[in-house]
Amino acid sequence: MISFSKSEDIHDKMIGTFIELKFYW
Repeated sequence: MISFSKSEDIHDKMIGTFIELKFYW
């Protein structure tokens, strides 16, 4: 589960940060 959610977790974090920045700006 970790090896499978590893890349997805990073991708989700990147998207989450991007969305947060868009909302903040």
